[in-house]
Amino acid sequence: MRTLAALVLTALCALPACDVLEERLDGKAAPLKEADLPNCSRVLTCCANLGASSLTSGAVQDSCEALVPATDTVITQYQVGRQKIEQDQATSAETKAQLLAELRQTTQGTMEPACRCLLEETVGKVSANNFLSPIDCETVTSSGALPDGKQCSDVTDAVLNPPTE
Repeated sequence: MRTLAALVLTALCALPACDVLEERLDGKAAPLKEADLPNCSRVLTCCANLGASSLTSGAVQDSCEALVPATDTVITQYQVGRQKIEQDQATSAETKAQLLAELRQTTQGTMEPACRCLLEETVGKVSANNFLSPIDCETVTSSGALPDGKQCSDVTDAVLNPPTE
């Protein structure tokens, strides 16, 4: 069925966005912006892929307007924090490893579950309801599990309304 859909899409499309959608139908995911935050990265690629399609652009535009900058900020802050730790010349290798592990654990425990929920409840839902289901709109189930006793509504503010420092 996916092959038939890819063939129909190829026959109907002459735009570059169609090439991207055809690749997603073939099950090839785009590279992650941050491997430690796969669901946050997928929010970005899902919005980019679906937004480029005239079939789904209106349905995802409102969601992606808020999700893309918020998720991009989460990933950027994580990468900047990691880079500061790695480049700190005054810190021992052992301490750096501990700080990096803490940063990763904290971010994966708060931001990644929020991104997973946002992906599942917004643009991922649009994708699932459409005949196109890009792999980049599917959650990475090995990452971003909700903390015990929490629901998506409890964690999404971590990304959408982060605490100010």
